[in-house]
Amino acid sequence: MKSTFSEHYKVVDRGSENIGQITCDKKDLMYGEILIQTIWISKKYRFPLKTINYIQGKEYMIFELKNIKETPIDAKTFEIPKGYKKKGL
Repeated sequence: MKSTFSEHYKVVDRGSENIGQITCDKKDLMYGEILIQTIWISKKYRFPLKTINYIQGKEYMIFELKNIKETPIDAKTFEIPKGYKKKGL
């Protein structure tokens, strides 16, 4: 039987907070009354910029993106390379 994420964890909205200059939605992931993770999700990029994982109520691992810079990307970056052939399995 397949279970869903929401069957096991509760997501608690903690409002907005900036990571650097970027506004994020801050959320806590709870297992019952136990804090498992805090995550900051960029409103602009819709991607997590910072995550803190907890074990027994203590910070265990921190992941944070820093020095984010927007730069133009050449459209050729997304072109299919010459000679590419699609193959089936």
